Amino acid sequence: MKHLIEIMTCLIRSELSDKECGVMPRIRECYGKDEIPREVLERMLVISSFHDVAHIVGSALEKYGLCGDEKTKNEFAKRVMAAKGRYALIETEYERVCSALENAKIAYMPLKGAVIRDFYPEKWQRTSCDIDILVHKKDVEKAGETLESLYYEKKESSAHDIPYSSKNGMTIELHFDLVEEKRMPQAEKVLKKVWDYASHKDNEYKYELSDGMFYYYHVAHMAKHMEEGGIGVKAFADTWVLNNRKTCDKAERDALIAEGGLSEFEKAAKALCTKWFDFEKPQYDEETVNTLEKYVMKAGTHGTLDNRVSVSVAGKGTKAGFFLSRVFMPYEKLVLIFPSLERHKKLIFFYQIARIGHIIKRGGIKSGLDEAKAAEKQLGSEDAGKALEMLKKFGIMR
Repeated sequence: MKHLIEIMTCLIRSELSDKECGVMPRIRECYGKDEIPREVLERMLVISSFHDVAHIVGSALEKYGLCGDEKTKNEFAKRVMAAKGRYALIETEYERVCSALENAKIAYMPLKGAVIRDFYPEKWQRTSCDIDILVHKKDVEKAGETLESLYYEKKESSAHDIPYSSKNGMTIELHFDLVEEKRMPQAEKVLKKVWDYASHKDNEYKYELSDGMFYYYHVAHMAKHMEEGGIGVKAFADTWVLNNRKTCDKAERDALIAEGGLSEFEKAAKALCTKWFDFEKPQYDEETVNTLEKYVMKAGTHGTLDNRVSVSVAGKGTKAGFFLSRVFMPYEKLVLIFPSLERHKKLIFFYQIARIGHIIKRGGIKSGLDEAKAAEKQLGSEDAGKALEMLKKFGIMR
């Protein structure tokens, strides 16, 4: 729908900064009047909800008196109230968990939304679905016991974190490693040094990352999600906020980004931010920025199966190649699931069978069928080919 993304990102920008960004003149230019057409508002509600920014958009619409009819106004108001309520719950649990870790004398480091919301004008504007905390690997068991003492229940762990859930719907992602699945070895090599860039915060056992490493982790995490099916508008709002802080260590940021091989992706991400939130023509390849914009808008908050499968099929060339790659995992990823494989490499076939059995047990057949449908729908897509080339240019896919 014409002008929708332009107006939506302009509204978001108006909430991220006190500086006037010309919302009303832009709306007047796009629609010839001081209001947004009803059908555009309805579609904007759907898209902004998909990207978990409807509460920011709704707040801006209310401020400028642009909410439209009562039904649309109420729907946006619900998103705003839900975001504020969610923030209140997260803040309460965050303080409770941090206090418990302090009392248990466990070194810990908040990550992602728990940190980045401090840089937003209002903390409730940066929503999160969970709380991410990093601990040393040697402290994982003790930290887990501490969370269980707060009535959190341990869920199935991955190669780099263990989720704990409470009855009130809160999830703590207890990370013991920021290296996830060896997807981007060069980028992940930098993350192995994460504790070298940490220092004490306010409390005795609480640590925080340096500005450069925090920014690097944010960009690396975005890059990982780009391979998995994309990442949404919220992550680019984060990027804009981080790049518009009053103080930052640009030299350290640039050095780490270059060391991790993420310079090209970071340039493109900043270019899209320039287009969306600074309303300027990016000093970057226009076709790549447009491809990135399309990929991101289709991704939503956490990426989509269609995006991931489209790129994977384009990379493998055929559906058969894609499905073989999904069924039989490469050694470097399989060993993260089964560490004992490193001592028994000749038995890799049996480990593959064990993994397939594990997938079936977890209900992976339905997931596989969903992938098959996505592959059938996306095969031969011109957009998929462009997205694959873009990800290769960024160094995210080989």
